[in-house]
Amino acid sequence: MIKKTFIIIVSVTYFGACSSTPEDYMHKSEYDLCVDYLSMAGNIHQSNRLEAIKRLGYECDQYYEQAMAKKKRDDEFYESLKNVMDSTIDCAVIECYD
Repeated sequence: MIKKTFIIIVSVTYFGACSSTPEDYMHKSEYDLCVDYLSMAGNIHQSNRLEAIKRLGYECDQYYEQAMAKKKRDDEFYESLKNVMDSTIDCAVIECYD
């Protein structure tokens, strides 16, 4: 019984931490909210960001270039991180350490 209760509490906490609402984004500046929205296509929180943008009356078109620059930087960072992880895994498999 205790184990089942513990699993339920952990599950609710874990999934609750992954959820968001438009209110979570209402405190963000126009610049931050718009750049995040425009640069994170496909992110699970996009609908809540968009709802916050609409409620706040933000106009995001003016931040398009900054958002694309951020997306490019983020993509480059994640690609370099992937390369580091891949080389680390490769070295673990073929023992390329000194």
